[in-house]
Amino acid sequence: QKQLGKETVQTGNAREMYEALGLDKSNWSRWSKQNIIDNPFALEGQDYQGFVIMTSGNQTTDYALSIEFAKKLAMQVKTAAGEKVRDY
Repeated sequence: QKQLGKETVQTGNAREMYEALGLDKSNWSRWSKQNIIDNPFALEGQDYQGFVIMTSGNQTTDYALSIEFAKKLAMQVKTAAGEKVRDY
């Protein structure tokens, strides 16, 4: 659970979801910018909230995603794991 806006809601971790969907780790930055930050249908503080983490000694941004927003993102992915999400 994470504070998104004024509410505490059930959330998922964007980076973990990205990796579980079988996407290339080297494209994380571009993917997160296109699909989360620049998404015209996503609202910061409602659908996602960024936070800083350390990976391999470097600071990077990860995102807490509302469950509904995470579902929408997962259904767009063109991988075998994305297909399973759509079938579900």
